Parts: sequence; C-alpha cells; structure tokens
Amino acid sequence: MISIAAYLTLVTPQGPDASSIVADIDAYAQLAKSTWKVPGMAVAIIQGDKIIFEKCYGVRKYGGNDPITP
Repeated sequence: MISIAAYLTLVTPQGPDASSIVADIDAYAQLAKSTWKVPGMAVAIIQGDKIIFEKCYGVRKYGGNDPITP
C-alpha cells in the first residue's frame, strides 16, 4: 500500500482560485495512479481541522471490483 500526504498552504490573496487548485490536484492524482501502476488510491488534503479535498481513485486490488473508499 502506498500512502501520500500533501500539505498545501495558500497565503497570497491573488493566488489561483479553489476550482483551479482542485482540478490540478485531481489531474496529478490520476497521473500518479497511472504512473505508479497502482489499482487505486485515496487523496485527502486537510487544512486545520477540516478536510478541504477528498477523492478516491480506482479499486482496492487489481482485478477486483471493490472501490477505494475514504
């Protein structure tokens, strides 16, 4: 099992909007899943005590149908 933890700090008010950031994270996660040849993975980003992004990709094991869950 591979775990990835990401911590992002956005401090500038003129930074990219949230939808752009989410799209970038989503695209990177899909690329990483394919590149690392894993059947599935879950990604969560936490800011303070809140989950600000959470998404699951793929299945628990190759050839299986059980999806990855948070």
